[in-house]
Amino acid sequence: MMTPKGDRAAALAGAFVFCVLVGGCVEWAGSYQAYLESGPRSLIVLGVIAATGFVLALATEISTRAIGIVLNLAFPTTILIRVLIDTAKDPTTHNLFPIEIAFALVVGLLAAWPATWLGRSIRTLVRRRRVI
Repeated sequence: MMTPKGDRAAALAGAFVFCVLVGGCVEWAGSYQAYLESGPRSLIVLGVIAATGFVLALATEISTRAIGIVLNLAFPTTILIRVLIDTAKDPTTHNLFPIEIAFALVVGLLAAWPATWLGRSIRTLVRRRRVI
């Protein structure tokens, strides 16, 4: 059964907002100094993005490319909002923010795409077994 385009867009938008808000709960809490000293909190955000991509690819017929692109942008958006929050308080905190955003794009890609491909592969294998 194909999902109507409006439902696909709503599912993708909901997944994006979910990942950004969960990421925001982790990344935006506390001061910039506490953020720097806290350790690898971003792994939680990346795990949520990967799990969301896996579930979307497994449970829906939304294209793998669309899921990967939308969820790939969730992590840089979370980081960009962190940069905006910090620079509003102190404009000298993120003087290399374009590099930060570019790095977040690459890291988001490494979280979103493999999980999405894995979910799609499992869905395809299960469907093939049902047919045989």
